[in-house]
Amino acid sequence: LGLLSGRYTLEPAQMGYLVAANTFAGLCTSLAAPYWIRRVGLRVAVAGFLVFMALGLYGLSLAPNLAVLFGVQMLLGVTAVGVASV
Repeated sequence: LGLLSGRYTLEPAQMGYLVAANTFAGLCTSLAAPYWIRRVGLRVAVAGFLVFMALGLYGLSLAPNLAVLFGVQMLLGVTAVGVASV
């Protein structure tokens, strides 16, 4: 988060919003995971989460503006909690 604040010149409130977006996306994933992970299959779910996590981490370096950065942070929140939920 410190590197992102330097690159995008984020204010403390914006950094807090980024953390909140990541946490909220993770919360939604954690609440919804029991209803759909078994239908997809554990291996497929973990593989998908890991692929999207790698894409999200790569996307942090390519985000052109703050809106895309929020989307990538939400994707990372979903994938991190998704892997932990399995």
